[in-house]
Amino acid sequence: MNFFQHQDAARRKTGRLILLFSLAVAAIVGAIYFIVVGIYAVNHAPAGTSLTADDFVNPSIFGLTSLGVGLTIAAGSLYRIATLSGGGKTIAEMLGGRLLDGRATDWRERRMLNVVEEMAIASGMPVPPVYVMDRETGINAFAAGFTPADAVIGVTRGTMESLTRDELQGVVAHEFSHILHGDMRLNIRLMGVLHGILLISLIGYYLFRAALEIRPSSSRSSSNKSDGGAAIVLFVIAVGLALNVLGYIGVFFGHLIKSAVSRQREYLADASAVQFTRNPEGITGALRKIGAIGSRFQNANAEQASHMYFGNGIATSWLSLLATHPPLVDRIKRLDPRFDGDFSRERLSWPEPTEAEATPGERPDPPRSAAQRAASAAVMGNLAAGMSSLSAEQAVADVGHPTHGHLLFAANFLRTLPDQLTEEVHDPIGAACTVFALLLHADPSDDEPMLEQMRTHYGKTIAERTARILEFVKPLSPYSRLPLAQLTMTALRQLTPAQFDQFRRLAVQLVKADRHVSLFEFCLQRMILKHLSRHFADAPPEPVLYKSLDAVAAPTALLLGALAHAGHPQQDQAAATAAYRTGGNTLAGRISLPPLGPAEAYGFGPLDEALRHTACSSGAVKQQILEACAATIEHDGKMKIDEAELLRTIADALDSPMPPPAVDAV
Repeated sequence: MNFFQHQDAARRKTGRLILLFSLAVAAIVGAIYFIVVGIYAVNHAPAGTSLTADDFVNPSIFGLTSLGVGLTIAAGSLYRIATLSGGGKTIAEMLGGRLLDGRATDWRERRMLNVVEEMAIASGMPVPPVYVMDRETGINAFAAGFTPADAVIGVTRGTMESLTRDELQGVVAHEFSHILHGDMRLNIRLMGVLHGILLISLIGYYLFRAALEIRPSSSRSSSNKSDGGAAIVLFVIAVGLALNVLGYIGVFFGHLIKSAVSRQREYLADASAVQFTRNPEGITGALRKIGAIGSRFQNANAEQASHMYFGNGIATSWLSLLATHPPLVDRIKRLDPRFDGDFSRERLSWPEPTEAEATPGERPDPPRSAAQRAASAAVMGNLAAGMSSLSAEQAVADVGHPTHGHLLFAANFLRTLPDQLTEEVHDPIGAACTVFALLLHADPSDDEPMLEQMRTHYGKTIAERTARILEFVKPLSPYSRLPLAQLTMTALRQLTPAQFDQFRRLAVQLVKADRHVSLFEFCLQRMILKHLSRHFADAPPEPVLYKSLDAVAAPTALLLGALAHAGHPQQDQAAATAAYRTGGNTLAGRISLPPLGPAEAYGFGPLDEALRHTACSSGAVKQQILEACAATIEHDGKMKIDEAELLRTIADALDSPMPPPAVDAV
């Protein structure tokens, strides 16, 4: 399946989840009903008579039992879903995670951050925050969030200390596969709904505990009161014990649902990691080390997220049907058929991580040499020069499926950055000033006037820091602009709400300063503010409202028109019309496009509104839209940088991460 099919398949799995959830609720309701109706029948049966099947049929009790259990489960699920609305950050903190600072000095933390940055840039998504579980010595990791835009990566301290860079890269590539295949959103929903069916067991447990604590005080009462109180206490103990036992029906179904949802996805993520890194030894080495060291979580909340982990994070179930992960040996043998199943340290080559792995591509420690930066800059320059040979259609096919070539692009991009610029993008204020510098660089003629306005309205410090960063930005390849913006995202999320409001105001002011918004300024502002607004407003991802292309015909036509004009001079209406028709031909029979209007009809306001509407489409519809966009670009046989950046912005708006050009593609 491609990326878009995976997204729709993940949503269909939600339907299966609801079916299994309904079966679990029905089983719990049935068990509680038969106990309640049995107690009622025994107490109301005439003396000396035996119970019959008819005594267990009581619609009133069934209705009350169903209502009570249903409301309890619904309340538990809704409460848990609400507490998880914070997405990946909430889960990472629940498991004891600590946010890694981008300015970390520990080489293991620097290496971890660098690997995640490479993977994110290669995947075409904002760099996710990284959380480390300092108290966890086993080897494990997870990805959590609702969409690629709000994902986080979590790793244990044991993962950072035990794995080499290649092995760490394999683990992170595995987690990025879960992000790109839509697994994370399903995982969070799973945590929410399962809490409801587990709540019955929790209620029984707490009733049982509370009754045991009350019983000693009731024994000190008067004899009459004591008899009545003791009876009530014993009844509560019995009810609590029964609910606790019956609640294990929910526990059973919870494990069954987790295993049904997660097992096959682990094989897929392993295979995707190998495709991404082109290095099967990386992920198999990590799996072999898990066999020797272990992957257990010690955190009390570990069981709730057991279906999210790279390796089995909890005690293995005695029943393999309920295991959330495939057997470790099977996972390794799928990647390395020669593995004999022996996990002893003596049988492993056991490479140890070293400090030299802390920089991109296992280069020596920073500062990077001028020769290294020059070599990487040459690669980036060749990419920019060879843009016309890149395929927009291939770019759409690569959505959600980054390759080793994209990873090489990311590594080369990171090596082109001066050390001072790398430090700035990992600092919240420095990251904000980097975005300002990118906006200023988009229109160099306005540099000095805008810097002067910044000094007046926002202070000398911000203006001078932006000016200093601007000098590092100017020599970069044009195709480094969006990846550099991606790199700022983690630090920008650490701004305070007040700082973010100031950042947003100044960014908008810089874009509008010359009364002319360039295409790059629109792309950069929309991508940055979309992700940050979603973060600071704690907004949920867009719902799927449109499952047919016809429902978004007008916004789609506007996107194709904007791309057609972006790729051709304003005065060449004929060429733009031909490109527009080429894109429209891919949608023939599904929608009919209106004639192409003049360039001014496709301004950034209508374009932004069109992106908002199409973002609510299903995966299949998004794929059709992006393929039509690619065909519009491909009409003249070449892709300009402006066209490529607008295409990536459209893909980003549709929550469809589009990788940058692959190094081995030109």
